[in-house]
Amino acid sequence: MKRFHFLTAVLVLSLAVITLESCSKQDKIITANPPPEIVAGKSTVTTDGEKKASTLEDKLKQSVLNTFGEAQSAEITEVTATPFAQGSIYTYEYTTETGAKSSFVVVENVVRGVKITIDCTGTCDCRERVIVDPNTGMPSAYECTCNQCKMTLVYE
Repeated sequence: MKRFHFLTAVLVLSLAVITLESCSKQDKIITANPPPEIVAGKSTVTTDGEKKASTLEDKLKQSVLNTFGEAQSAEITEVTATPFAQGSIYTYEYTTETGAKSSFVVVENVVRGVKITIDCTGTCDCRERVIVDPNTGMPSAYECTCNQCKMTLVYE
Protein backbone atom coordinates (compact mmCIF):
# COMPACT_ATOMS: atom_id res chain seq x y z
CA MET A 1 0.00 0.00 0.00
CA LYS A 2 1.42 3.36 -1.00
CA ARG A 3 1.53 5.59 2.11
CA PHE A 4 2.10 8.94 0.39
CA HIS A 5 2.51 10.31 -3.09
CA PHE A 6 5.22 12.91 -2.67
CA LEU A 7 8.03 13.04 -0.14
CA THR A 8 10.77 15.62 -0.01
CA ALA A 9 13.46 15.80 2.60
CA VAL A 10 15.43 19.01 2.71
CA LEU A 11 18.34 19.78 4.99
CA VAL A 12 18.92 23.54 5.29
CA LEU A 13 21.23 24.91 7.98
CA SER A 14 20.95 21.54 9.71
CA LEU A 15 17.15 21.82 9.68
CA ALA A 16 15.38 18.70 8.51
CA VAL A 17 12.11 19.43 6.75
CA ILE A 18 9.82 16.74 5.35
CA THR A 19 6.84 17.63 3.18
CA LEU A 20 4.10 15.17 2.33
CA GLU A 21 1.35 15.76 -0.18
CA SER A 22 -1.63 13.48 -0.43
CA CYS A 23 -5.04 12.94 -1.95
CA SER A 24 -6.70 10.69 0.60
CA LYS A 25 -6.83 10.49 4.38
CA GLN A 26 -5.27 7.02 4.56
CA ASP A 27 -2.19 8.32 2.77
CA LYS A 28 -1.47 11.06 5.32
CA ILE A 29 -0.62 8.92 8.34
CA ILE A 30 3.13 8.68 8.94
CA THR A 31 5.20 7.16 11.69
CA ALA A 32 6.32 9.35 14.59
CA ASN A 33 9.81 7.85 14.62
CA PRO A 34 12.12 9.86 12.34
CA PRO A 35 15.06 8.13 10.65
CA PRO A 36 18.17 8.15 12.90
CA GLU A 37 20.07 10.42 10.50
CA ILE A 38 17.38 13.12 10.87
CA VAL A 39 17.49 12.96 14.68
CA ALA A 40 21.30 13.00 14.63
CA GLY A 41 21.25 16.13 12.45
CA LYS A 42 18.52 17.81 14.43
CA SER A 43 17.85 21.40 13.58
CA THR A 44 19.66 24.29 15.04
CA VAL A 45 20.45 27.56 13.38
CA THR A 46 23.98 28.71 14.10
CA THR A 47 24.52 32.41 14.77
CA ASP A 48 28.01 33.43 15.84
CA GLY A 49 28.83 29.82 16.72
CA GLU A 50 25.85 29.52 19.05
CA LYS A 51 23.12 26.98 18.36
CA LYS A 52 19.63 28.40 18.39
CA ALA A 53 16.34 26.60 17.74
CA SER A 54 13.54 28.34 15.87
CA THR A 55 11.27 30.45 18.04
CA LEU A 56 7.52 30.15 18.45
CA GLU A 57 7.20 33.38 16.44
CA ASP A 58 9.21 31.77 13.60
CA LYS A 59 6.93 28.73 13.67
CA LEU A 60 3.82 30.96 13.58
CA LYS A 61 5.13 33.01 10.64
CA GLN A 62 6.01 29.88 8.69
CA SER A 63 2.62 28.29 9.35
CA VAL A 64 0.81 31.44 8.17
CA LEU A 65 2.93 31.51 5.02
CA ASN A 66 2.41 27.77 4.36
CA THR A 67 -1.33 27.94 5.02
CA PHE A 68 -2.34 31.21 3.36
CA GLY A 69 0.43 31.67 0.80
CA GLU A 70 1.41 35.14 1.99
CA ALA A 71 2.99 36.76 5.01
CA GLN A 72 0.45 38.38 7.33
CA SER A 73 0.39 39.12 11.01
CA ALA A 74 -1.22 36.52 13.24
CA GLU A 75 -1.90 35.97 16.92
CA ILE A 76 -1.90 32.71 18.85
CA THR A 77 -5.35 32.50 20.43
CA GLU A 78 -5.16 29.14 22.21
CA VAL A 79 -2.49 26.69 23.33
CA THR A 80 -3.34 23.16 24.39
CA ALA A 81 -0.67 21.04 26.09
CA THR A 82 -1.05 17.27 26.19
CA PRO A 83 1.68 15.47 28.18
CA PHE A 84 3.07 12.08 27.16
CA ALA A 85 5.68 9.81 28.75
CA GLN A 86 8.74 11.75 27.52
CA GLY A 87 7.42 15.23 26.85
CA SER A 88 4.38 17.17 25.61
CA ILE A 89 2.29 17.82 22.52
CA TYR A 90 1.47 21.52 22.09
CA THR A 91 -1.36 22.56 19.75
CA TYR A 92 -1.25 26.24 18.76
CA GLU A 93 -4.46 27.76 17.35
CA TYR A 94 -4.07 31.14 15.69
CA THR A 95 -6.01 33.86 13.87
CA THR A 96 -4.55 36.04 11.11
CA GLU A 97 -5.13 39.77 10.62
CA THR A 98 -7.88 38.90 8.10
CA GLY A 99 -9.69 36.68 10.62
CA ALA A 100 -8.61 33.36 9.06
CA LYS A 101 -7.92 30.57 11.54
CA SER A 102 -5.50 27.68 11.50
CA SER A 103 -3.13 25.71 13.72
CA PHE A 104 0.19 23.91 14.03
CA VAL A 105 1.50 21.35 16.52
CA VAL A 106 4.85 21.04 18.28
CA VAL A 107 5.81 17.66 19.77
CA GLU A 108 8.58 18.11 22.31
CA ASN A 109 10.45 15.01 23.46
CA VAL A 110 12.61 16.19 26.37
CA VAL A 111 14.32 12.80 26.80
CA ARG A 112 15.57 12.69 23.17
CA GLY A 113 16.01 16.46 22.98
CA VAL A 114 13.91 16.72 19.82
CA LYS A 115 11.11 19.09 18.80
CA ILE A 116 8.92 18.26 15.81
CA THR A 117 6.69 20.94 14.29
CA ILE A 118 3.72 19.56 12.32
CA ASP A 119 1.77 21.82 9.97
CA CYS A 120 -1.08 20.63 7.72
CA THR A 121 -2.24 23.00 4.99
CA GLY A 122 -4.64 22.84 2.07
CA THR A 123 -7.97 23.94 0.62
CA CYS A 124 -9.96 22.39 3.46
CA ASP A 125 -9.77 23.17 7.19
CA CYS A 126 -6.62 21.06 7.62
CA ARG A 127 -5.70 20.24 11.21
CA GLU A 128 -2.85 18.26 12.67
CA ARG A 129 -3.39 15.15 14.77
CA VAL A 130 -0.84 13.25 16.84
CA ILE A 131 -1.73 9.63 17.51
CA VAL A 132 -0.46 8.40 20.88
CA ASP A 133 0.06 4.66 21.34
CA PRO A 134 -2.05 3.65 24.36
CA ASN A 135 0.42 0.90 25.28
CA THR A 136 3.55 3.07 25.39
CA GLY A 137 2.06 6.52 25.96
CA MET A 138 4.31 7.80 23.16
CA PRO A 139 3.38 9.50 19.87
CA SER A 140 3.26 6.78 17.22
CA ALA A 141 2.03 8.65 14.13
CA TYR A 142 0.99 12.03 12.75
CA GLU A 143 -1.88 12.76 10.39
CA CYS A 144 -3.87 15.55 8.78
CA THR A 145 -7.63 15.65 9.28
CA CYS A 146 -8.88 16.25 5.74
CA ASN A 147 -8.50 14.86 2.25
CA GLN A 148 -6.78 17.72 0.40
CA CYS A 149 -3.76 18.67 2.45
CA LYS A 150 -0.01 18.95 2.63
CA MET A 151 1.86 17.97 5.80
CA THR A 152 5.15 19.62 6.69
CA LEU A 153 7.32 18.19 9.49
CA VAL A 154 10.29 20.12 10.85
CA TYR A 155 12.69 18.28 13.17
CA GLU A 156 14.82 20.38 15.48
